[in-house]
Amino acid sequence: MAISITSQVLRESYEYGDSPHNSSSRKEQLKTFLFGYPISHSLAPTLHSTIWERLQVPWTYSLVESLDMRDFLPKLNSTQFVGSAVTMPHKVSVLDVVDDTMEDARMIGAINTIIVRCDKSGRRQRIGANTDCIGIYEALERNFPNASEEIGSRPGLVIGGGGACRSALYALWKFFNIQELYLVNRAEDEAENVISSFRAAGVTAKITHVQTVEQAKACCLGVASVIGTIPDIPPKTAAEAVVDQIVMEILHKPTKGYLMDMCYTPKPVTHLLRAGLENGWSVITGIEPLIYQGIAQQVLWLEMEIDHLPVEEAARRVRDKVQCGESRRPQGGL
Repeated sequence: MAISITSQVLRESYEYGDSPHNSSSRKEQLKTFLFGYPISHSLAPTLHSTIWERLQVPWTYSLVESLDMRDFLPKLNSTQFVGSAVTMPHKVSVLDVVDDTMEDARMIGAINTIIVRCDKSGRRQRIGANTDCIGIYEALERNFPNASEEIGSRPGLVIGGGGACRSALYALWKFFNIQELYLVNRAEDEAENVISSFRAAGVTAKITHVQTVEQAKACCLGVASVIGTIPDIPPKTAAEAVVDQIVMEILHKPTKGYLMDMCYTPKPVTHLLRAGLENGWSVITGIEPLIYQGIAQQVLWLEMEIDHLPVEEAARRVRDKVQCGESRRPQGGL
């Protein structure tokens, strides 16, 4: 039986050093953090505290809400530090303060997770990881168990040009083995930068920037997976309007598939998802990948298999909190 992607990443983490834990680590008051800005309405504390409460692990998860890296660095050097989540605007700059970077984070070019592993001398190493891509994979697989079989041999499309776009493209290529990818973005230079950096990193998929509706009609045939990574706001410029028109052209095509929108504010069911539903696509809200990227962080921090974690309980609490309207956090991360 094949191991899950999340379990596989845990195993890969030991290539960067040994476990920092001993038999009593899960009984000690160790510390994890979320570093970013703004994060005051983050859903992450709900997710992580639920898992620790259920497992009776007395670890803490504290917010470091700052634009200044100097406010975060002392946390990394503490002997009680066991890991951190990193969100905007620090996912790229934090690459400079870790000791090493796991392959997924290196190829994506961004970190959303820091873990601790020990080198041969026992010195603690801060390792950068990226679980955003894992969150995308797990969200698709757990909501639609046949997704891999149905989309793996067909093209995929991603909307946007920022860090979330990179994680989405990487996930479709690495975990679903999609070799033909389309990118829709308002800025040509931004899109070309994404494509060239992936090519330099060794991504073998063909990535094409779709710039017009005519191009979408001609080349985007058989697309089975679409991932949105832009805010849920009406187009304000001509370039943004073209992006919207291209996406609508894709959704209107007779071949349907799976549609995920990473945005979940102000409401989880975005304009993009509503359009997908109206056109017969199976949809996934942005809450799902955010939940599962956080679960993957716990797997790496606790060093426990995903099947041993209270995944459904933690996911339910996050979904309930969103339904109650308690999350008003701007886009960025969990």
